[in-house]
This record gives sequence, C-alpha cells and structure tokens, in this order.
Amino acid sequence: MKTRALVYILLIIIFTGLGVYGMLNKPKEYPSDDILGKVYYEYNLETESYEQITIEKSAIAYQGTRMDIQNCSDYSYSKAKETFYICNKEINVVTYTESVLLLRYDETNLYFYIDKEKAYKNEVERVLNDSEENYNSEVENTLSNIEIDMNKFNEFLADTSKHYVYYLPSECSSKCLIVSRNVKELTTNEIHFINELDENTINTLNTIEENITNINVPLVIVINGGTIEKVIKVEIEDINTINGYVDRKEEGLNE
Repeated sequence: MKTRALVYILLIIIFTGLGVYGMLNKPKEYPSDDILGKVYYEYNLETESYEQITIEKSAIAYQGTRMDIQNCSDYSYSKAKETFYICNKEINVVTYTESVLLLRYDETNLYFYIDKEKAYKNEVERVLNDSEENYNSEVENTLSNIEIDMNKFNEFLADTSKHYVYYLPSECSSKCLIVSRNVKELTTNEIHFINELDENTINTLNTIEENITNINVPLVIVINGGTIEKVIKVEIEDINTINGYVDRKEEGLNE
C-alpha cells in the first residue's frame, strides 16, 4: 500500500511538473501577418494630432493618448480571443483589412488606417456626424449671414456700443468647423463675423494677445466704447461647452 501511494504521489508530481513546464514553454501566439509590421494612424480631433501604432512580433510601439499603454511595449496575444494583453490592459482586434485596423479599448472603438488622409476624414466625420463637405457648406452659410467687412468693423470702433466679432486665424484647426457652425450660441448677444482684418487691427490685437495670427482656435473680438476691449480665445472641450462660452468667459474676466 505504501508503495502504491508513493507511486501515485510521484505520478502527481511528474504530471504537475509537466503541466507547469508546458505552460511555461507554450509557444507565444501572434496576430495575423496582415497586421504585423504596418504603421497605422488614427486622427485625434481633441489633440489635433495623429495617434500611431505599429505591431511587431517583438513589441507594440504606440504613440498617442487614447490608450494608456504608452509606457509599455511587451505584450502577449490570444488567437482564440483575438486580444492583446499589454500594460495590464486588454485590446481586442475587432476586424482588419489591408488598410484598416479596428481595435476596441476600454469599450471604445478605435479606427486605425494605413492612409493618414483617411484617418483624418473618418475622425472628422465621426465627430461632426456628417460629411466634412456638407458641414463646410453649412458653416459657410452660417458665417455669410453674419459677415461684416473692415468698414463696418471700423464703424463699431467709432461708436460707444458693445460689439462681438468672430474671427478665424489662418492657422485655425478643424475644431473651428464645430465652433463656426454654432457661432450664434457663443453668446446671448448679437455676434458678427469678419473674414479678414487689416494690418493695423492685427497689430492692435497682437498687443492684447501675443502672436495672434498663429493661434489655432477661433477668436471673439470684443469692441466696447470705441476700443478693442479684449480678445477671447474659444477653446472648447467639446460641442457641449459652446453654448454661452463667451458670456461665461466675460464673467470670469470681469471678476
């Protein structure tokens, strides 16, 4: 009996050891070769920059903010679950083609493209919930209805009333489309739009807000009592923060 019990114990030890050995020496799994070695891009409208990911057998290289894996490169992969495990995070491969890689991270779908232009277009249309062409057309109509020229701008400077003038610097980013379509919601006051300012006005604005021509967000010029009182940079976080933005800023500036 003692001999038989000893044999059972030895067998348990041997099979347990073999199991552990098998687990430790299990061949590493990798995603499809169609994914490996390619540089994929996703445009991030919030940061006005491209996210970038490259997956190799040895590591994942990621540059961006939407996935919290920037400080990690080593990963494991499950073919059965089509899932990457990296930085104690899970990234699921939803689908892929020759040009697109759709990942799901933290319950959010992230579309990565080989083509940067497609990455940009997809993100803009996703945020705008419309094609960029249609959105541009609507923005043009909105701004044309409230547009003034420099003559009218100078008239504002010649009276004592308060006026709000919306202006888009030349470096204005794609976020400007969102603000421009909703420009009338920026303030409860009447707001106007000017497409171009003369050199003297630009110089005046530069004394209020340094390097005004290189700012990449919309501006609201506040004219009061015959002078340019302030310049408000419209730095929205998302579309829900547009309504009353200028009014809130003025309250803050006047504290």
